[in-house]
Amino acid sequence: MCAIGAATATAAQAEDTKPLFTYSGNGTFTISGGTFQLEIQSGPLYICTGSNGTGRMGHSPANTAELTMTISGCEAPGFKCTTTGLARGHVQTTKLTATFGKLGSGKVGILLKPKVGSAFIEPTICDTESPMAWSGSLMGTLTPVETQTHSLTMGFKQSHSTQEHTKFEGTEENDHLTLEGTGEFIEGLGIETEQTLTLKEGSGQLIA
Repeated sequence: MCAIGAATATAAQAEDTKPLFTYSGNGTFTISGGTFQLEIQSGPLYICTGSNGTGRMGHSPANTAELTMTISGCEAPGFKCTTTGLARGHVQTTKLTATFGKLGSGKVGILLKPKVGSAFIEPTICDTESPMAWSGSLMGTLTPVETQTHSLTMGFKQSHSTQEHTKFEGTEENDHLTLEGTGEFIEGLGIETEQTLTLKEGSGQLIA
């Protein structure tokens, strides 16, 4: 009984120390940003020129959110990839769940995962008629911390298809994206970008 009680207390303490975003307003936000640089293990893949999206924070104080993004201007020499039903070169994510967590050294991270299943983007076809699937999860940083603001910045950095951050402090799970094509083609996928989440109402503070 004592061991069970201690384990429960430890879990509760871990829950209490999760980063939280306290905010006023209804928690809805827009997403905007610039260049997406995508790289697979065998080298640079393609560049996207911008994005837009929408989402909603969990109830304040929140440590989760839900969002979707449309990434535009995605091309590489010789082809563009397009999500079914969108303009050429536009790719759309599935509905994503965002979770906030500690990365160490006072940094707060954000983990984007598909709300259902493993597909990170909706069904997408390239000009070469080869279907491309991004699967898995994406982790980056969330700033600013301990500052009252109406916007937050999601920052994602990678090197040779591996994200700078792949797990929260104190966890074992290794989060990453993969790119799958026809046949047996599958490689790790790294993304480098900065995206701004702007509250439609009020302001908030990210508490580490």
